[in-house]
Amino acid sequence: MDPSFNDIELILTATPAVADSSHHAIINAEVINRGTKTTYRNEGCSFWAHGIALTIFDPNFRTVYLCNHRNRALCPDYSTAFEVGELLNGIALFDGTIFDSTGVASQAESGIYTIAIRFETWRNEGDSKHEVLERQASIRWKSDWRRQEKNTLR
Repeated sequence: MDPSFNDIELILTATPAVADSSHHAIINAEVINRGTKTTYRNEGCSFWAHGIALTIFDPNFRTVYLCNHRNRALCPDYSTAFEVGELLNGIALFDGTIFDSTGVASQAESGIYTIAIRFETWRNEGDSKHEVLERQASIRWKSDWRRQEKNTLR
């Protein structure tokens, strides 16, 4: 393995660990090239941020989205240099509104949501061998459905 791959750092945080409609969770991902060589990475509209892929699983292990992914911008994916010292960052808000694979919005049910990020890098432009970095975090979401139900019954 190329030593420069060992110097690519992927960090994922999701805070607070317990969130609700009054205390939203912030998902933050950072990728840093701490090495001595430029590597390459992906970029484009099929990625959440700067070549970082984001997947969220609900308490039943179904993939959910933080926005209607069917409305995302369309553009080609491409490879680009990941320079020494470069820092890439992605930030998202988990506010309890989630979308299913068809783009339908709903309120998140209570339970554990697993956040997974993935980042690929490679040594030379056009290399087929990629180094894949992955991280996971979780958020315990507390739904207000009881409060909402009481308000509707009034």
